[in-house]
Amino acid sequence: MKTDYITSDSALPPYLPYPRFLLGRDLRPSTKEVYVILLDMTVNSEASVDKRGRRYLTFINPEIAKLIDRTPATVGQALAELETAGLVKRHWVSRSPTQPYHTYIKLPVMEL
Repeated sequence: MKTDYITSDSALPPYLPYPRFLLGRDLRPSTKEVYVILLDMTVNSEASVDKRGRRYLTFINPEIAKLIDRTPATVGQALAELETAGLVKRHWVSRSPTQPYHTYIKLPVMEL
């Protein structure tokens, strides 16, 4: 990869925003990485919208696993950790294991 110094005219390459509130959280690094990708997917129009206006994702484990070079099971563990931390809410659409679930990405409430 060719590199160059940053100048006032430099354009940033595509990047994922890393929320500062993750810095102090006791989460595994791969879990934080999964959250950053989920946040990007949710904000950048890859999400569907429910009847309450909340954005959600479906069938994301294989896609994220490929992005971070991990297994879908690792992504599933990260989702479980994020759900325990209150940063993700998974809603089962159907009782059938073959049906998708909605994954809602949550943000901490900023206190003023």
